Amino acid sequence: MNKRVNNWVLVIMVLLVSLLFFVMIRQFLMPLFLAAVFSALSLPAFSRFEKWFKGRRAAASIVTVILIICIIIVPLTGLLGIVT
Repeated sequence: MNKRVNNWVLVIMVLLVSLLFFVMIRQFLMPLFLAAVFSALSLPAFSRFEKWFKGRRAAASIVTVILIICIIIVPLTGLLGIVT
């Protein structure tokens, strides 16, 4: 009986801690998801730039980030300027 109660207490504590952890990170899930999507979408461009720069990953990263800024951030800024 005592071991059974200990197991239930352990299960309840694990569930409670898991719920509290989810409540804490809930606000970070969408940015993490978007970061994963952007990194997956930019990987082909990065690979192509890496070949173009003959294996220099830093240069390929810089060009990829600049490309993403020009393609995504600049039009969104213009759109927000029109809306507001």
